[in-house]
Amino acid sequence: MRRCCRPRAEGRHEEAIESLQRALELDPDYPVALTNLGTSLQAGNRLREAAAAFERALELRPDMVTAQYNLGSLYLMLDRLDEAADCFARALELRPAAGGLYAYLGYARARLCDWREWHEIGARTVQHLQSPAAAFEEIVAPPFGLFGLAVPPELRLEAAKREALRISQAVAPLKAEVNFSYARRGRTLRLGYLSPDFRRHSLGRTFADILAAHDRDLFEIHGYSLSGAERHDEVTKGLARDFDSFVELRPLSDRQAAERINADRIDILVDPGRPHPRRPARHPGARTGSGPGPRLGLRQHHGGGFHPLSHKRRDLHRERCPAACQRDRGRAAGRLAAGRPAGLFREHEVAHLLRPAGPGPGFR
Repeated sequence: MRRCCRPRAEGRHEEAIESLQRALELDPDYPVALTNLGTSLQAGNRLREAAAAFERALELRPDMVTAQYNLGSLYLMLDRLDEAADCFARALELRPAAGGLYAYLGYARARLCDWREWHEIGARTVQHLQSPAAAFEEIVAPPFGLFGLAVPPELRLEAAKREALRISQAVAPLKAEVNFSYARRGRTLRLGYLSPDFRRHSLGRTFADILAAHDRDLFEIHGYSLSGAERHDEVTKGLARDFDSFVELRPLSDRQAAERINADRIDILVDPGRPHPRRPARHPGARTGSGPGPRLGLRQHHGGGFHPLSHKRRDLHRERCPAACQRDRGRAAGRLAAGRPAGLFREHEVAHLLRPAGPGPGFR
């Protein structure tokens, strides 16, 4: 089992999957191996298979807190919110001291407009974040899962720093293997827009105006979707025609996605979207500076509000799609249809791989 886990720890998920599957041929009912397999499958974006592995592990051993948490997180990605909330609640029953789980439970319930125990969830989350041991716990409250909870700003900042460190450490083994070229290749600036929202979404419906505002004599515009082909619609098709190239990255691993973006010679990579529990408002590894290498132009979220682009996009959306806005408000918690895939929100990992290594100028 230790031999199987090493590739997973180093980010070699396909190799880990093959090793774990061979181990399970010897013992198909080994819950630890099934949980590790589910983690590797999830990292490789094989979400349905990952869910099946976690579910089987819990059938064999219902008291596995790690499997409950992993399955709950996966259900969040699949918009199976009721099941996600149930997983986090069961995990807390098994391990009440795992304070980081309260933020996950609160996020899942908020999307369901389920406000049971809301103040207690916020208080327990604050208690967890204030603990000196929080940074060393297996399950830590995610920084963007704290929205809506009564968490002081300084604790939010600490949570964001811990998440930035986690991402940096997780991507480090892959960064040591890649060898990207950052040389400029001509006068035309190549822009890449990376988002799971190039579809029927406030961003997707209004992004054509943003594309039209670019001077195509000065810029090449490339679109990178993370929504998955199954969520493409007429908005996606229209935007794909307006980009110089449009690529669906969801089937690719983080490394493969970064390699594709680098092969397209992107100078500036932009995430035009809003903050999300799995998508930081600004890439945590980003640094200001000039020089070689693609710069990451992610929109910043300012403490008291949002970038004017968000307001402009929102106003355009309300003006042009009043019926859609009314329908979206009526949904209250958002996308509740069980089993419908959600975006993976992997911009931060992909972009971190593209960041030039070592000191000196980097992303902006």
